[in-house]
Amino acid sequence: MKIKKEKKKIKVTFPHMGTIYIAWAVALRRVGVEPFVPPYTNKKTLSLGTKNSPEAICLPYKLILGNFIEAIEGGTDYVAMIASPGICRLGEYGSSIKNALKDLGYETNYIELSLYDGIKGMYKCAQDLTGKNNPFLFLSAIYILIRTIFVLDDLETALSYYRARELRHGDAEKHFNKGLKYVFEAKNIKELKRAKQKALAEIRKTEINPEREVLHVDLTGEIFLVLDYFSNQNIERELGKMGVQTRRSLTVGSFLKDAIIPKIFRKGETHLQRAFRMAKPYLMRDIGGDALECVSDVAWASEKGKDGIIHISPFTCMPEIMSQNIFPSMRENCNIPILTLIMDEQTGKAGYVTRLEAFVDLMRRRKRKEERGNREEKAFKPDLCFEKPEINEENFLKQFGYNESVYFDENYVEELTEVQKLIIKKYKKKVENFIQNPTKNKKQLNLGITPNLLIQAGLEQLPIETSTKIIDKVINKKHFVKPSTIKKLPKLLTKPIAVFKSKTQKNSVVVLLKAMDKENNPIMIVIDKNNTQQKYSVNFITSVYGKKRNWFKNLIKEGFLIKLNKKNIPSWLQDFGNPSDSVRVNKLNLVNAIPK
Repeated sequence: MKIKKEKKKIKVTFPHMGTIYIAWAVALRRVGVEPFVPPYTNKKTLSLGTKNSPEAICLPYKLILGNFIEAIEGGTDYVAMIASPGICRLGEYGSSIKNALKDLGYETNYIELSLYDGIKGMYKCAQDLTGKNNPFLFLSAIYILIRTIFVLDDLETALSYYRARELRHGDAEKHFNKGLKYVFEAKNIKELKRAKQKALAEIRKTEINPEREVLHVDLTGEIFLVLDYFSNQNIERELGKMGVQTRRSLTVGSFLKDAIIPKIFRKGETHLQRAFRMAKPYLMRDIGGDALECVSDVAWASEKGKDGIIHISPFTCMPEIMSQNIFPSMRENCNIPILTLIMDEQTGKAGYVTRLEAFVDLMRRRKRKEERGNREEKAFKPDLCFEKPEINEENFLKQFGYNESVYFDENYVEELTEVQKLIIKKYKKKVENFIQNPTKNKKQLNLGITPNLLIQAGLEQLPIETSTKIIDKVINKKHFVKPSTIKKLPKLLTKPIAVFKSKTQKNSVVVLLKAMDKENNPIMIVIDKNNTQQKYSVNFITSVYGKKRNWFKNLIKEGFLIKLNKKNIPSWLQDFGNPSDSVRVNKLNLVNAIPK
């Protein structure tokens, strides 16, 4: 009787980039392929890559080539490289590395995974590796790959939090590395979920000082250097020692949402969509690499009140050089410290750490100065000469069947950032130009980011946009809205009187503004929530016009009210029109403020 020999599994290796090797390993095992994990990138890897690379090529190329050489010498059957059709040199790296390995005399199988082919490209890669066509197996492998990447991103976020507050340096990272082993060993989704919980529980064992003064810094730049510990010289570890909690603006998970995951499964705005929106005042198109994302990340970090942002890029990377040259002009509008770091094989550790220490010291002194200024301003704020009468909320709620959640949170003060002010300034200018020189061509008009009060009413934090076609209809088609009011829309939206559900359109809301039309009727706007415009999501203004006061009263009675601004109701009613069609305002009773 012949004994059937078990077929030997092929070994496949991928280059290192942070913890991505774990996701590849989990997915490859799923399709019956043995993952070959080369030694983690080290000085030998860098030496091998540098020795066999063109002098002016960037650091990621040298490290990837070094990974492949070590993997081939270790016995791998396949080397798998990511390819990109974009305008970055990454698109040429695949063929360059393939030729370099051939010139060095390494006989190995080479396979490329095209990034922007999405799930189709990943499916084809699995076919090429296994020689099979098993849709269920391949799709389950792709699914667990994506889920593993998101798990790893969550663990990195947890590590950053605990590392900035740990009592003993290195504890959080030690627990984190132990947690990675749980994820590496996962074989299916059920085990992956269990591994994530065990890993997070392990990280939470870190003893921390919750009262420690922590700075919040974003990391952006070329994605390989942002994610890879060796190439960025463990920047997050060094910052953690200094009490800095980092956040990666670029992650593999955010890339998946843009390039791999189908649109129907995405929630909210993706990183690339935000990049096109927020980089507009400074960079109008994609120039390759991660330049567009980096420019937008600076604007976003400034808007979110981060303490600083660090831009990391490889030497000779043209897209990142371009983005670095845009940063100085951004400082005029973005109030945030920016540190740029350029990395190659010659970068020394001592000087690098010195620059980080100086930057952290600058951010900490700046933060303390701002906090001291805020305390002094609060302490010396003059008392008001009169008290504002309070609204009788109980009567209003009882009368119309609403609870206290119907009121906006009055503690939030909407403050426009410098970027927002710039966007609003451009909006006003475009409206003025359109009024003076009307054109039939439809143009998008950006009014800025959705204000906080509208977000409280259920809108997503997306840009608010409209078009010149809508403006033309509002001004010239008997909507009786003054051009001056159209110019003030961004400001009026920050302090709406009320927000209602639309009676006729499920995905729209009606926003009541503190403004009147030419016939002295209160103005409302209709916003279509999460509308797709030019391949990215926005809250789109579909109409602006005046309505009779009783119409709003009926909306309140019929239960369409979502949110109400207590502060704006009384002042708005004082300017509500002729006494003949409304009662005198009684600030002590909101019920009487509604016309009968």
